[in-house]
Amino acid sequence: MTIIPYIDRTAPFPLDPAIRLLGKGSEGLALDFVHMRAYMRDRSKPEDAFLGDPNDLLIRAGAPVKYLAGKEGLFSTDTRLRTDHGADGSTLGLLIEEERTNLLLHTMDFTHSLWRKEGVSFSATAVPAPDGSLAFKMNERAGYGSSRVDQGGTVTAGTTYTLSVFARAGERSKLEMRTGTWGWPGRILVDLENGTLTPISAPDHCTISGPFAGWYRLSLTVTSSTTGNVTQFFVLHITDENGGISYQGDGASGLYLWGPQVEVGTNPSSHIPSQEVQGVRAADLLTIGATAFPLLEGGATIVAEFASMRPGIATQQQPAGIWGFSGAGMNATDLRYENSLKLVGRQDSAAPIQHDLGVLPPEGIFETVAIALDGQQSRASRNGEAVSVGSVPCDLSATTLLNIGSTAVHPAESGVLNGHLRSLVLIPRLLSDAELRARTSG
Repeated sequence: MTIIPYIDRTAPFPLDPAIRLLGKGSEGLALDFVHMRAYMRDRSKPEDAFLGDPNDLLIRAGAPVKYLAGKEGLFSTDTRLRTDHGADGSTLGLLIEEERTNLLLHTMDFTHSLWRKEGVSFSATAVPAPDGSLAFKMNERAGYGSSRVDQGGTVTAGTTYTLSVFARAGERSKLEMRTGTWGWPGRILVDLENGTLTPISAPDHCTISGPFAGWYRLSLTVTSSTTGNVTQFFVLHITDENGGISYQGDGASGLYLWGPQVEVGTNPSSHIPSQEVQGVRAADLLTIGATAFPLLEGGATIVAEFASMRPGIATQQQPAGIWGFSGAGMNATDLRYENSLKLVGRQDSAAPIQHDLGVLPPEGIFETVAIALDGQQSRASRNGEAVSVGSVPCDLSATTLLNIGSTAVHPAESGVLNGHLRSLVLIPRLLSDAELRARTSG
């Protein structure tokens, strides 16, 4: 790998966030995805020192276009690595997601005939959509009855789907989002004035997030009980103040919609637009070659701060990976969520050995974990507390790649974090227990 020399002097060298993260005068690798800064230093290779944008250091397989929220709540697209934000403007870090497909069509045009309309019409407005474009307004029927829009699709029994949409209150602020009978009981009521969501039945999962510049994102997760074509893949009603789907409408009142999405998965991923064909967003696969960071023969410590969207859904077949070393002879070590937080290692094609590091956190909750390891021993600290962990077999001298936000023991495509990574620090030595706890505290 060609390393770009340190040439970025936009920030004072001693005060750069990535340098503070690693420690002034220390050698190693620091990736700060809150400030989007990277620092790398190896005393044996001073010519390869780096300070700058992580985009200029990391290898990225593909360049998925991602819709990420800015500090002001508007979503914008970019193919470069960029910091994501919460609805309150807080910095979440780098959003790392698996490949997803939006199974709906013409999601940016509700006037298209593929969207079936019962009693409603859609009109262009001057109201800004979450991405700054102009939103469509869903106008209710004139008279008594239902005000509904839906689109059909194809489902497979036993497959979990997540429906989502951005919505904003107009003259009406109550809506119902549901599936057809294929996903029953998938049904939620939403109050866009108060930002609340009520599951009417018992879906697998449901969420409301926002407001993002006046918009809320709603999601509903269900598992299909049937296989085949369905006429109601995604369904949305305007309701009256009591949640009733049949009421007296005035023909002009309504609410605003943007970005409907149905995807296979247990959580809503970032927005994927589609037109005549289903939209696809590639997986985020980030790596850095071992020749780019200091040698690890004497042991290494890796510290990461991260959060997963739904850690409790991760399985051995589809783990949520935080980081992973991979190398020659099928040597691999990684940190991941499965049914718990686990450190997993494999050496010379042998069966993987796993060590349990404790229970799963709630979804979206950040934690900091430090792992010190070499071929004979492993130590760990999680959120300021020492964690008992046995030896994980690994040959660090055989390391050729560091996976960032994905596993190494399983193929990276099957073990993506599906969450946010705030920082990752690699130190080419074994830290003491006290140093590990200090690194993960606060």
